[in-house]
Amino acid sequence: MAFEQKKGYNVGYSTEGGNQGNSNGKNDSRKKSDDKRNSSYPLPEKYKKRRSLPASFKGILIRGNLDLDTIENAMFYYMNKVNAEEGTYTSNKNVITTSKLRNIMSMVSEVYNTESRSKKDKLSDDSISKLQRLRIRIVYEYGRTDVNKEFRFFCDRFKVLDYLVEVSKESKQEDFLNYAKYFEALVAYHRFHGGREN
Repeated sequence: MAFEQKKGYNVGYSTEGGNQGNSNGKNDSRKKSDDKRNSSYPLPEKYKKRRSLPASFKGILIRGNLDLDTIENAMFYYMNKVNAEEGTYTSNKNVITTSKLRNIMSMVSEVYNTESRSKKDKLSDDSISKLQRLRIRIVYEYGRTDVNKEFRFFCDRFKVLDYLVEVSKESKQEDFLNYAKYFEALVAYHRFHGGREN
């Protein structure tokens, strides 16, 4: 049975029937993806002013809620190369992958799932222990500069380790829950702005 080919997609079949070969389709998709990343686009009005993340994690909160506009703006500037003079931007190829972020997010979520059900003000000893392991994991990945330059740059740009150390010091449950939401927002906006899986 022949499938109708949608515009912009190579499904591997022609409207005349018969398999056209998936390898060519994959090559075409990669070429289109590369062309898209090399393309220059007009800079949207909302991104013309660059915002910086605060030095303290508490600075990213507005009346107890995350400042999502600042987080999203920071992610846009991380995921793209902006030419302010020309008012254009192009995609940045050297960024962390979504799968790498999800690996860290899974460790954050493990603690979040436990603490979100607890009614105590302080983190449990088990959660504190898991956060220590998370810090060690991030430090390890951060130190592998030969293969993880993108990870180091990401951590520096979004203060992933600095914020984690800050919220872990007093072991307040509310601080960590907000940190977990912050990391979740990073994963979401990374994907929203074209983050790749691998």
